[in-house]
Amino acid sequence: MMLKIYDSNHNYIGDISEEKDLRIERTLSDCSEVLSFSFIPDFSIKEEMYLRTSGDRANEYVIKEVDPSNMPFVDVVAKNNVEGLQVPVSKIDSGAATINDIMSALFTLTDWTYEIVDTITKKRSVSMENTTLIDVLDRIREFFLVEMEMYSITKKVVVKEKFGSDKGVCFIDGMNLKKLSIKSDTNDFATRIIPIGADNLTIESVNDGKNYVENYSYSSKIKTIFWIDNNYSDAQALKDDAEYKLNEICRPKKSYTAEIIDLANANPDYDDMSFDLGDTITIRSQKLDTSDKQRVVKIVEYPENPEKN
Repeated sequence: MMLKIYDSNHNYIGDISEEKDLRIERTLSDCSEVLSFSFIPDFSIKEEMYLRTSGDRANEYVIKEVDPSNMPFVDVVAKNNVEGLQVPVSKIDSGAATINDIMSALFTLTDWTYEIVDTITKKRSVSMENTTLIDVLDRIREFFLVEMEMYSITKKVVVKEKFGSDKGVCFIDGMNLKKLSIKSDTNDFATRIIPIGADNLTIESVNDGKNYVENYSYSSKIKTIFWIDNNYSDAQALKDDAEYKLNEICRPKKSYTAEIIDLANANPDYDDMSFDLGDTITIRSQKLDTSDKQRVVKIVEYPENPEKN
């Protein structure tokens, strides 16, 4: 993969074509993308310079760490360039509004654009002070239960209810699954939520007189928590989002980390085994007596050594 380097004013400096240990880590929840590599420099490289990758997922990054102690190599860490989304927002108080109404007003502050792919009609209230546009986008993701991707080169934010699909891709012992670790816990477990919004808003009026929602799909144990968020002024919206949150925590939280042979990137004959962030993967391991479906929420890629993904 060719890396093009630019100075802090976006003036082209040169190419890096013989880097080693090139690694890209992408995370769905916060749209982050971290690139790291080592190389033997023939020009000065500093923090806050820019670099661009090539290929199908070309992106622009800001160099954040430069470590020359591994001589003759210099170790570099860079993060996807979202500087245009870090503009100040002194105050936002949207009232009950659609996601498009809120983002339309926000994006007058930047040269970035946005696209909302799905039809999202729900209304939520976003209220923040002395913050930045990217922090407001984090709040929008939380309140509207959406996901975002940020494209640094085209300066565009894409919004969907959920990215990815289930294309039938499997990670299976003896084929492409090298190692699997499973973590499961109930540290945040609850079966009943009492939601409270602005001005002590509760949900009895839209919930048959009950001030709580409950979900016993995993356990009949009653464990109650309060959820307080002053951004809610509509009882139905408060109830809907409380039910969504409860569905996430009413059963053990389970996560998988898989070391795989990335067949699609290693061999074009296996293109039907390709996957990306948000996709649903079937995991089958006889060793751990596991067969489950999970979404891909983080990917660590080695573009020049896909067998390490």
